[in-house]
Amino acid sequence: MTPALPWLQWDFARERLPGRNNARNVELRHLRPQAMTDASSPDSTGTRPSVTRALEGHASALDVLVVSSYYWPETAGNAPYVTGIAEFLAGRGHRVTVATGFAHYPEWKASARGLIGASEERNGVAIRRRRHYVPHEQSVVTRAMYEASLCASGLTAFPARVPDVVVGVTPTLAGAVLAYTAATLYGRPYGLIFQDLQGRGALQSGVEGGRRIANLLELTETRLARRAAAVGVIAEGFRPYFEQRDVAPERVHLLRNWSQDTEPTETIEEARSRLGWAATDFVCLHAGNMGHKQGLENVLRAATAIADPDVRIILAGEGNDRANLQSLAAQLQLVNVTFLPPQPAGQYESMLRAADVLLVNQRATVGDMSLASKLTSYFMAARPVIGAVAESSETARELRVARAGVLVPPDSPQELAGAITQIQEEREQSAELGQSGRRYAERFLAPTKVLRAYEEFVETIRDGEAPRHWLRSRNGQPWRYGDPRPRVVEPIEPTPASKQALVACIIVSFECRDALVACLESLERERENVELETIVVDNASRDGTVPLVVERFPWVRLVENHENIGFAHAANEAMTLTDADYLLFLNPDTIVPPGAIAQSVDALEGRPDVGMLGCKLVRPDGTFDHACKRGFPTISSSLYYFLGLAGRWPESARFGQYIAGHLGKDEPGFVDAINGAFMLVRRAAAEEVGPMDERYWLYAEDLDWCRRFGEAGWRILYWPRVEVVHRKGGSTGDYRSWPLNRAFHRSMWLFYEKHLAPTKPKPLSGLVWAGVWTLLSFSSLRNALRRRTARNLSSRAS
Repeated sequence: MTPALPWLQWDFARERLPGRNNARNVELRHLRPQAMTDASSPDSTGTRPSVTRALEGHASALDVLVVSSYYWPETAGNAPYVTGIAEFLAGRGHRVTVATGFAHYPEWKASARGLIGASEERNGVAIRRRRHYVPHEQSVVTRAMYEASLCASGLTAFPARVPDVVVGVTPTLAGAVLAYTAATLYGRPYGLIFQDLQGRGALQSGVEGGRRIANLLELTETRLARRAAAVGVIAEGFRPYFEQRDVAPERVHLLRNWSQDTEPTETIEEARSRLGWAATDFVCLHAGNMGHKQGLENVLRAATAIADPDVRIILAGEGNDRANLQSLAAQLQLVNVTFLPPQPAGQYESMLRAADVLLVNQRATVGDMSLASKLTSYFMAARPVIGAVAESSETARELRVARAGVLVPPDSPQELAGAITQIQEEREQSAELGQSGRRYAERFLAPTKVLRAYEEFVETIRDGEAPRHWLRSRNGQPWRYGDPRPRVVEPIEPTPASKQALVACIIVSFECRDALVACLESLERERENVELETIVVDNASRDGTVPLVVERFPWVRLVENHENIGFAHAANEAMTLTDADYLLFLNPDTIVPPGAIAQSVDALEGRPDVGMLGCKLVRPDGTFDHACKRGFPTISSSLYYFLGLAGRWPESARFGQYIAGHLGKDEPGFVDAINGAFMLVRRAAAEEVGPMDERYWLYAEDLDWCRRFGEAGWRILYWPRVEVVHRKGGSTGDYRSWPLNRAFHRSMWLFYEKHLAPTKPKPLSGLVWAGVWTLLSFSSLRNALRRRTARNLSSRAS
């Protein structure tokens, strides 16, 4: 098999993941109906079988944004489940982005590595983290500050790319608020997964002042649930809470936490030896968070009532109550209580199986607000469980259904001590409780079965309605633009693409009809000079671009997107549709003179080491556009450029590095980068390097691609013997709107973060980050003033 672009199959499964439901969001014009089904040979559209199968195999794949306050590398609470859901969806071919914070639970200590935020990828999931406030003590005030900071920082973690669905996970309440906000901004449906009930939690957790805000939290979370396309609950007992508050029963889905059967890395004997447990010790283990809700003072007081010196109480984990518990244990002079740190995966499971009995302890006030997430791991350990929890709680219900342990009243040290002693004395009978819990987990909590239900839940969200827009968007913005549903388009008679095309000209258009018409007219003349096919990808223009192109340019292959997916994504989309030897990426606001493309191809064919070529760009008035040849930005060259030194001494090798000042504007030569307004790319090079990075919604994707070409060993040629007119801003306007300006500066930071930050000191990167966003503030103000001045002049002239 020799596909047109070998990287495309891998790309759809990994790098692009694939990120867009082609069947729902894209209309292919001027393509034969059988073009997407013939898997035996290149069809009349020029699409090769490998690309066709990649598109077909991911026809139902979704772009999913998950919003959660907890995520890997956190190992406690709901973080492992959110991580598992995201990675499972990514493994199934969906494109998944997680907006989250830095790890801080259950230690309640910030672990932020960056000044403000960081981006990374793990197991196919794009993770966008933002720093937030982490309280060391829990109270109404600190919790409110925590939630508010999560909301504020989380807004900046939303990707510019528009997802198909948004999934919010609680706790915290911020997860639900941010999911609703993102869904409103993008115009996409959202769903909520409730691991805890925040309103009930404030009422039942015993946190000081919780009762005062319980009603407000309950009102907020239920309103958000009513507006969600689907609501997931991890316990059946949560269902009445929502149904009684006008959430439609059919929209409430039971989504269990699955059993995490990580393979132990030690035998029971090895684990007990490492942990310092003697063979004669009877170990009662509480593993997990040590917070206010757990009320572990009850366990310490139970330890004082146990006379047998062989009984040991182990508290393993972290939490904001751990220091207080250690202090209380010292005051009570408890020699039978030991505190252990959190255990890594593998050793954690070994520890559970090395214990004799496992303990869940909660305050008496904790009822139906939550289900102890540790139960799934406890059950797989096949050890009996003691639940010192309220009889009406979801944790008690789960233990009864699984028949995995015994229940004792909460906040009753004597009865807890008695239960520990009883299990010690009846070890053989108690062992059956552990086996029952294991059987229950294997039958009902198997990861594959449960995770499939989560995928079905996400697909259910896709079919829901987006919330009503309360923030209107503007043209060209990274947020969703236009009708969220695909438009119904009457079929037209297709025009087959040329099988013999040497060059595929790819144009991405958005709200630039007149400029695009002029560009296509120049290409129509150029078709006489070179075997050329033209693909226009329109990103949901509302200015009549699509019908005009269909009517006036029947030789154009038109891809009609129903949202503004950004330049890089649209360009990658077009590359899958052609088999040409050369790919010409052309801005719609350019005019190509006769012979320009043929001359550029000749220059590339004579230089096999060159991966891409850029021409000389001039403005309509003949002014040279310095952006057509560039050096890779460094901190110093960017500073010289933005201070105006590059413009003052453009031919200076030092001050003009940003604009490749070492090379005259009429002198051919090799440069770091060229401009995406006219970028002729050798297919073989594109196959090796891979597609454009779609994290760049607009701006700098060409610069990033050039850098990757250079890293792969391909040279980049500036060829001024071809001159193309570029009406800069013809597709974005003379002055950038706020969303476009934000996208420009965001791309600046992304390029720095991706290519330069790993080799720079963190304080310096912090200064660069601050400088980028300071520039955004100044340039936004300048553009606003310029637009106002232009409007005033226009009104006076009229």
